[in-house]
Amino acid sequence: MDPAFHYPLQRSWNYLVQTWADPLFQAFPLTAALLSVLSFLAFALLYAILDFFTPAFAASRSIRKIKIDPGEQWKEGIRTLATNHALLPAGATVLWPLLRHSGIHDGPAPGIPIFALHIAFFLLLDDFLFYWVHRLLHVGVFYRKIHAKHHEHRDVSAVSAAYFHPAEYLLLTLSTLAGPILLGTHVYCLYAWVILRQWIAAESHCGYYLPWNPLNRLPFYRGPGFHGLHHEKPGVNFGMFFPYMDRLLGTDGKSRARNLLWTAGKTLK
Repeated sequence: MDPAFHYPLQRSWNYLVQTWADPLFQAFPLTAALLSVLSFLAFALLYAILDFFTPAFAASRSIRKIKIDPGEQWKEGIRTLATNHALLPAGATVLWPLLRHSGIHDGPAPGIPIFALHIAFFLLLDDFLFYWVHRLLHVGVFYRKIHAKHHEHRDVSAVSAAYFHPAEYLLLTLSTLAGPILLGTHVYCLYAWVILRQWIAAESHCGYYLPWNPLNRLPFYRGPGFHGLHHEKPGVNFGMFFPYMDRLLGTDGKSRARNLLWTAGKTLK
C-alpha cells in the first residue's frame, strides 16, 4: 500500500482505538446507562408488588381514581424501556468524541459537602428544564406526535414512567445530564444522581402515597399526587419534583393535588 495513503488511515485507526479505549468511556456513559436501567427496574418492581398483590396498607394509600391493569402497563413499559435504553449506549458510543470533553471525570472524588451541593443543583436545574420541556411537549404537534404516548394512561403505575416516545426520552436524558455537564461532576455524583432521578421518576408515577418514603423529606417535594394529578388533568403540574415553576407561572393544581393526597392521609402546606 502506498505509504501516503497508509499513514493517514493508520493515524485515524489509532485515534479511534485510543478514543473508545478511554476508561472514562466505561465509567461515564456506559456505566451510567446501565445504572439508569437497573435502578429504574428495581424501583418499579418494588411498586409493582403493591400493584399486583394489593396489600391492605397499600390499598388504603392509593391515590388512583380508576383501577389499572398492571400487567398491561408492564408489558407496554418494558417494551418501550428496552427500545429507548438501547438508544442510550448506541448514542453515547457515537457521541463519545464529544462527551469525553464534557467535564464529567473519574479523578479525585469530591467531599460530602460538594457532593451534596452538586445533587441539590441537579435537582433544581433538572426540574426547571423538565418544566419547560414538558410545557413544550403539551403544545400542538409536539403533543400529538410525541407526548401523547406518555398520556395514554390516565392513571399510571411506576413502570409507566418509562413509557415515552424516543424523542421525549432524548430530551429528558439531556435535561438529566445538563447539571452534571455544567458542573463537570465526578462520575460518583453522576451515578448517585441517575439513581435518585430514576427513583423519583418511578415514585412520581407509582400511584401510592407512602408516608415513610425518604423522598418525602426533600424540601417542597409533593410526592406522587403532584404528577398523578397532571395525568388526570394535563393542564396543571408540569414540574417533576417541586412546585416552584408551576406556582410562578400559574399552572399549579395544588388544591386538587391536596384532595388526591388527602385520601392517603397527607395534606400539602
